[in-house]
Amino acid sequence: MVLSELGIRVIRQYDVGVAGLHRLLGAIHRLEAQRPEVYLVFAGREGALPTVVAGLVRAPVVAVPTSIGYGRGGRGEAALNAMLQSCAPLAVVNIDAAVPAALFVAQHFTERPGAATGGARGSSPHPEGARERPRRQRRREKGF
Repeated sequence: MVLSELGIRVIRQYDVGVAGLHRLLGAIHRLEAQRPEVYLVFAGREGALPTVVAGLVRAPVVAVPTSIGYGRGGRGEAALNAMLQSCAPLAVVNIDAAVPAALFVAQHFTERPGAATGGARGSSPHPEGARERPRRQRRREKGF
């Protein structure tokens, strides 16, 4: 929701965990066809999903451990620890930190002139005139 509000196109896939690799591989194939620039991957339980995704895709992965799920996940601590120890290149945020993860990803699009949004390469993620606004006003609009 945060990324969509910032004008960044979001493609979602749900319920594709490592326990059903056939579903995960199908989802990866569909996503990669749209050439996303960053993946936000949420996982609970053992937190293996972001590591597996990072090994299969060409774009960076931001891992978000979640506190929900069943079993003995320690309210997300098991997932967080697994993600922090991944041998795949990941950026990991804190447990249930979806908003900080989205803001981290948003920086990827806003720090480059002509970053891709809405599926059109070369378009700006800022509404008309957003770059000309004073810094204080931009912060207030983003909720800081």
